[in-house]
Amino acid sequence: LGLPLVVYSWLLRPVLFYASTPEYQQLTYLKWYFGRYFRDYGVVGGGPVWFVNALLIFSLFYVLWRLVTPAKMESRDQQTAFPKGSSLLLFVLLLACSSYVTRIWFPADASFKPLNFQLADFPQYILLFIAGLAAYRKKWLEKIPGKTGRTAIAAGIVLICLYPVVAIFAGAIENDVSFKGGLTWQSLVTVIWQSGMCVSLSTSGVYLFGRNFNTHGRLSKSLSRSAYTAYLIHEPIITFLAMGFAGVMLYPLLKFALLSLVAVPLIFAMSAIIRKLPYARDVL
Repeated sequence: LGLPLVVYSWLLRPVLFYASTPEYQQLTYLKWYFGRYFRDYGVVGGGPVWFVNALLIFSLFYVLWRLVTPAKMESRDQQTAFPKGSSLLLFVLLLACSSYVTRIWFPADASFKPLNFQLADFPQYILLFIAGLAAYRKKWLEKIPGKTGRTAIAAGIVLICLYPVVAIFAGAIENDVSFKGGLTWQSLVTVIWQSGMCVSLSTSGVYLFGRNFNTHGRLSKSLSRSAYTAYLIHEPIITFLAMGFAGVMLYPLLKFALLSLVAVPLIFAMSAIIRKLPYARDVL
């Protein structure tokens, strides 16, 4: 996690910004890099690697926790039944309450620039990271009950359909500030919706793919192995492709579809090539 984070934040992303922004090119690259880049874009974690940055921090805290309580943790490594619906609902409420309180001081669009973190979402990230650790150790994801999986699918569909209606009637189109945080009912509705989506889509996704797509062919294995690298390099590739297609006059959705047909294979092809470089597979 650490090496890709540093390489992307300090080497690849600055080149992307400098090359794609004519205003920056009025300065030499080194003068812009040392004079403005870190001031304007933070120390690490910009773009897609904010998640890598957060995961690295969470992992370090987890390592410290295991060093303090290794015996207790090992004794809990046994398979148990997947949490009941009432437990999942309580977890949704815990996500929502912690997010609502956090957003009183850190609205959804507020950023901690040095690490490129949006603190409003961190209660969800932290709690879901802990839930993921528990799910792995207790083998919850190996067999999600059919009733739970179907309920999660239905809940996700309802939430997807419901929130736009509520948001429109609550005035989100005219002004969405009250949805981002503060002591407002709109912020409360937003965090409840987001928390419900987190749990329902995570559960239903694992359930559906575990039941129907839990196999690997040669192509899917290759794509799976390259997924992390594709995640890291997709931003510059998509950016430069979009710049190249900027002058093409097409309906936006059609242009998006055509660009996707080019970008996705290119990203995974580049990822496979990068992973063949010496030592690349040790970190990718």
